[in-house]
Amino acid sequence: MAELPVPGPGRDSLYDPSMNDQARKLALLGLTNEEMAEFFGVSERTLYRWLADEPAFCQAVNDGKTVADANVADSLYKRATGEHVQMEKVVKGPDGQHAAIKYMTYIPGDAGAALNWLKNRRRQNWQDKVDHNHSGTIDLVNKEQRDAAVAAAIRADS
Repeated sequence: MAELPVPGPGRDSLYDPSMNDQARKLALLGLTNEEMAEFFGVSERTLYRWLADEPAFCQAVNDGKTVADANVADSLYKRATGEHVQMEKVVKGPDGQHAAIKYMTYIPGDAGAALNWLKNRRRQNWQDKVDHNHSGTIDLVNKEQRDAAVAAAIRADS
């Protein structure tokens, strides 16, 4: 009986190291892994395999996500606490010429952004969810008992 050939490693990977920089940029833009897989024309499973098997690719994606998350956190913090920003306004002078005037203005903090920040950073003190602990048992009633209770409630209201 002839021996069957040992299967090979499968088809070549579509991964190319030149994808690393693009992956970092896509992560900076906030794309999810599913969206990145679609961009590269592969399945999400393949993208996860690249993340596991290709350290440089994984590092590029993580670097992009870290920078993007830090930028969003910084913006949310500034929105929550308020900030001074430099603005520019174009005005028409007495001679008819236009000039750009730079000035500083204060944008006050936003309560919604502050609450969002606190709910995530200080969850134990700011969460909306309240845990209720119930003790005892629930007594099941039959139809006759329920009807009697309803009738008694109606009589009490009369």
